[in-house]
Amino acid sequence: MRTNSFAGLILSLCVLAESGCSVVMAGRQPGKKDTSVFAIGTPRDRVIAEVGPPSFTEAVPDGRKDIFNFVQGYSTGAKVARGLFHGAADFFTAGLWEVVGTPTEQALNGTEVSVAVVYDPTDHIRRVDVLKGDKVVQSSASVAAPAGAPVPAAETAAPVAEPAVPAPEFEAARAEAPTPSAPANEIGMDAEPQDPAASTAPAEPAQGSMSEAEAEPAL
Repeated sequence: MRTNSFAGLILSLCVLAESGCSVVMAGRQPGKKDTSVFAIGTPRDRVIAEVGPPSFTEAVPDGRKDIFNFVQGYSTGAKVARGLFHGAADFFTAGLWEVVGTPTEQALNGTEVSVAVVYDPTDHIRRVDVLKGDKVVQSSASVAAPAGAPVPAAETAAPVAEPAVPAPEFEAARAEAPTPSAPANEIGMDAEPQDPAASTAPAEPAQGSMSEAEAEPAL
């Protein structure tokens, strides 16, 4: 009885395998591609060898542009582990796991990626724009150029000189410096002070002048 049950289980698994069970689907998932090739300075031939031929190509000033569309999948180890898990689940549940495993594998079938790459005249990457799947491929701002890769002259910018800023010590010394005063002759400081008593005393008559009594004629 047990032999018949086990044989029936194997037969059902084979039928599921033909129709697309989770074990088979896990093994057929797309492989994982090395997205580090989308780095400044990488040759075009290396990019095509890793992710396949571009779906679109056009000429641009001082080079050309490719657009790559592919599906980023899973490593071999991850696919084998998923297949073993589904197989064990099918065995212990008599195939009932496929109700959950098959939709799971249909949903987790990789990530669609679209990347635009611009090359220099020597077919080395000088710009990378991630159009879709930025969580899988590094953005162009964070992609580092490999060691020894040529950097186009057009991508290097001349340093900008910063305006000179006066030193704090110079500003403090200039703030503490005394303000020059006006000359004394401009504010009337050269005149000698006058005695207040002399200015209020009556003026003495000049010599040779007569008083009012002397000026009256005698009767």
